[in-house]
Amino acid sequence: LVDEPVVNVAFKDIDWGGLDVPWQDEVVQESAIELSPEEKAYQDLVDQFGHPLQVKENGTIKLNHYFFVGRFAMEHKILHEPAENEFYAYHPERGLWIKNTIHKVKDQFGLDLKRFADLRKMPSINYMVNNHLVSSLAELLRGRVEMCEVFKMRRNFIHLANGMLHLRGDTPGLHPFSSVYHSRNQCPIELVPGAECPRFINQLLKSALEEDDIDLIQRWAGSLLLGG
Repeated sequence: LVDEPVVNVAFKDIDWGGLDVPWQDEVVQESAIELSPEEKAYQDLVDQFGHPLQVKENGTIKLNHYFFVGRFAMEHKILHEPAENEFYAYHPERGLWIKNTIHKVKDQFGLDLKRFADLRKMPSINYMVNNHLVSSLAELLRGRVEMCEVFKMRRNFIHLANGMLHLRGDTPGLHPFSSVYHSRNQCPIELVPGAECPRFINQLLKSALEEDDIDLIQRWAGSLLLGG
């Protein structure tokens, strides 16, 4: 007799502990069309890494580390630069890849495991989370999200406060932030189409320089934004 309520679980979600069940393939085929995006993502992780845990006959839980590493890589925009031996996480509100300490990565693994334990209603998983576990997961994550020299790509854009200014073609264009730019630096100024700088031109430059020199210094300042 226990105080907890009876557990309700869908038949297709029963974990048969590795037993060869003849109806399993049929259940998967019938339910594949009905899977939500979250269920589809989960099934993809299972197909690639195996089930997230195993419960032995004595009730002992064994976690599949590779499943949780793959889940972390799927849910979080993060990469590891091996030459620098550093993690970088993507911040979509600014379009920036910002350095993440190993301690931050380990803390996020702990939070993810807590969320998983709550979702599965298996609070005993929380007592398995310790520094050794999250350190092992963080080490495995390095190889999973490794990207070599990703920040050395050719820059054909300027990262501004309100978007990415593309410089390809005859007319520059402003595009939304995206992780694919792999930008670690941002100009804090917004692009305002049609804006002019009368004080800078008239009071500062024209009071001391000729037209050719004004054109030159503006081009030079622009080259600083290009970073090359």
